Amino acid sequence: MSEKRAWIPSEWLISAISIWILVVARLVVLRHNSYNTFDFDLGIHDQSLWLLSHGKWFNTVCGLHVFGHHAMFMYYFLVPFVWLGAGPHTWNVLQVCALGLSSIPIFMIARNRLTNAFVANIFGFVWLLLPSTTYLAFETFHPETMAIPFLLMAYHYCTDRSASSNFQFDRHNIVAILWLIAAMLWKEDLALATMGIGVLMLCSRKRVFGLIVFSFSTAYFLIVAMWLVPHLAGNETAYGMLYGELGTTPSSVVLNSLAQPSLFFNRLSETTQWAIWGK
Repeated sequence: MSEKRAWIPSEWLISAISIWILVVARLVVLRHNSYNTFDFDLGIHDQSLWLLSHGKWFNTVCGLHVFGHHAMFMYYFLVPFVWLGAGPHTWNVLQVCALGLSSIPIFMIARNRLTNAFVANIFGFVWLLLPSTTYLAFETFHPETMAIPFLLMAYHYCTDRSASSNFQFDRHNIVAILWLIAAMLWKEDLALATMGIGVLMLCSRKRVFGLIVFSFSTAYFLIVAMWLVPHLAGNETAYGMLYGELGTTPSSVVLNSLAQPSLFFNRLSETTQWAIWGK
């Protein structure tokens, strides 16, 4: 097998991705047609896309400005689909495609760290077999789920061991930056994940690039998540109800956590118990 061919997923993995997308997409469409879609958020996203396609901004499902709910600027790339008549089925199928195609960057990440392309392909198969992957597809359209392949591609290019350890604006690093930006544009809190990538790079040989990624991601989160979204929401936030006694805005949560650490750890404990036990 040539070196160039070794970086391409096997025909078996590509076939598995295609079959997984076709089967899961069909099941998601059938379930929605049977009035069994359970996620309230699909209505928020579908109306938001319709509003943007008509130059409107106030979402009546959640009672907020479209970007006062979350800063999902990649919506604008989906607006042309609305003009062509797209609706919930389109968004759900696109999400299934995004999840299935995530196997490719997973293969690339594994291939970058392993000397065996066959083993790297196995990681792609495992992604398709994970119950959590199918659950995300059945939870219906969410921007953070759509961002998964973008975030994985960003991680691959940022941590690629074949790239130069010195930061240069070469093709490789430009591609990495574009994937990072695309991931963050799906939802403002994806900047926290890209900040994590920056930290990983700071701990490796690409420290300058890592500092740039971390700084840019931090600035984006502070400006968009901490200021823009609450500003458009009337100085509130879609996460407000989740903070408990810590407050209703990101800034109040930070200040109260620093002033009363016990409140922070109590809320963290409650959230952990709910995630594990559902209560």
